[in-house]
Amino acid sequence: MVRKTFGQVINDDVLGPYFNPTTKKGVTVVSREGDMKGKTTGGCYRCRMEGCTGIRIATRWEDGHMTYPCSKGMRRHMKSWRIL
Repeated sequence: MVRKTFGQVINDDVLGPYFNPTTKKGVTVVSREGDMKGKTTGGCYRCRMEGCTGIRIATRWEDGHMTYPCSKGMRRHMKSWRIL
């Protein structure tokens, strides 16, 4: 499947398993401390940190802020994702 996000064309075959589960709109993301929850917006882009193969996931938090946590720093926790 080919998707277009932030003006980039991203191919699922290139990104592998990191792309599919976290970039769906509405997936819950829990903060590192566990005190805040956010929802993914469906947007994403490749992590630009040197050597990282993760995906930055657009997340809107309860307080309205937008952040882009990297999928390499997140782990599955029940039906949500938790930032490490």
